[in-house]
Amino acid sequence: MALLVQALNRMKVLTEGNVSEVTRTFCCAQKTEKCLLRECLKCKDNTISYKPYQSTEVGHFFKWTTRKESYFDKYQKQKSITKTIKQKLIMPLDEMIFEFEGSIINFLKHKGRSLHQYNQISKKKESLMPNEVMIHVDFSENYSLKHAEETQAFHFGGSRQQICLHTVVIYFKSLEVILHTVPESEA
Repeated sequence: MALLVQALNRMKVLTEGNVSEVTRTFCCAQKTEKCLLRECLKCKDNTISYKPYQSTEVGHFFKWTTRKESYFDKYQKQKSITKTIKQKLIMPLDEMIFEFEGSIINFLKHKGRSLHQYNQISKKKESLMPNEVMIHVDFSENYSLKHAEETQAFHFGGSRQQICLHTVVIYFKSLEVILHTVPESEA
């Protein structure tokens, strides 16, 4: 969405230059979950204004897409992989605006769900009892391991080992929960 908004702004079709400005155009000043989910009675019918443009004018923008690619491994066996690429799309302005309008509602709803999740986690953290903990585990990233010195074949082949990081944060109200010791009679 950000790439499309930037392209429409660059072509002087939108006055908004980023997704935050677009969100402000569609939502009330306080930008609540209801606003983003298009349920707010004050702003649910808000639309965006376009500057005059030539419908035949051609523009471009970049879009993250996935595609399958086939290749042959070292045993001449065909394999396929999915790659994510930043693809340049060239199309008439009418089609770019159609793409924008087809995506904006889903984008706003995504932002609304994200805000809802953030608010719910914040409420949970604030309402923890002294004997409770909240554990938040999140996938972080896949990393490819690397040697200080490698042969070229190792660099270009599928020989690299990968590790996956998972970050963990533990929220609690009192250290007593963490430092609690088991009585000797139970040990």
